[in-house]
Amino acid sequence: MESNESNDTLIISGRRVLPVELRNARIHRLKLPQGRFERRIVLPAGRYAVSRFAVNECIALHLSKSAA
Repeated sequence: MESNESNDTLIISGRRVLPVELRNARIHRLKLPQGRFERRIVLPAGRYAVSRFAVNECIALHLSKSAA
């Protein structure tokens, strides 16, 4: 996963991979998306410190306003 800021937009991109246990499985219907993804989030004006971490396979971002 990558995250970066461009002007007033936070851009999050990465790749979802198929779990190892499903690589050789016969799949009839797959509800979990896989492949490349990108999300753009418009932020209010200001400067932000961004930290990121993963919990239970979920991406969490923490934005703190920093002094200008």
